[in-house]
Amino acid sequence: MIALIVSPMIILAFGWPSVFYISGALGLVWLVAWQLKAANGPEECRGVSPHELALIMAERASEVELADRIPWRRIFREPAVWAIVIAHLCNNFGFYIILLWLPSYLNRTFHVPMERLGEFSVIPWIVAFIMQNSSGWFADGLHKRGMPLGTVRKLMQGSAFTIGALPLLVLPLARTPEMAIALVTLSIGGTALGGGGFAVIISMWRRATRVS
Repeated sequence: MIALIVSPMIILAFGWPSVFYISGALGLVWLVAWQLKAANGPEECRGVSPHELALIMAERASEVELADRIPWRRIFREPAVWAIVIAHLCNNFGFYIILLWLPSYLNRTFHVPMERLGEFSVIPWIVAFIMQNSSGWFADGLHKRGMPLGTVRKLMQGSAFTIGALPLLVLPLARTPEMAIALVTLSIGGTALGGGGFAVIISMWRRATRVS
């Protein structure tokens, strides 16, 4: 969100290549910070207090020996794996296409000036942030009301795809940048519901494989 707001200002001041140089330099700064602060486990992290470490270690599952080899054949035969892969691919395709394309679309189709692209482009991602973080609450609420967990995940992901796609079918009819942003915001907000669908399944599967 910060990049969407700041990038047009940088382009106007220093030209479009400067965005790539600055973002690359920030990546190097982050790499240095990561190398200084990151650790392979909480017991190796200097920022973890003894009390916090004791709590983590008490709740940690027993260590599991590493497998001699990765069971690729078994993995590729698992329908749940393919469901996650396809859902993740489709979800990210729409999500990142809009992220990359929206500023150019607003500028070329509606002639939104460069200095205003940031304030227009950031709106869908604010809504996406709220919806993706809320998707877990929605999913948990449905499950607590008695809906089977598998049905909850399918409903969340199906809703994400449906709400994400329908506004884009209407988008060619938009005649103002405000209407276009409203449709894109609805699309991205709906797509973000996938956080309660495919995204959480990946985390649960990883945890299950560690303790099984």
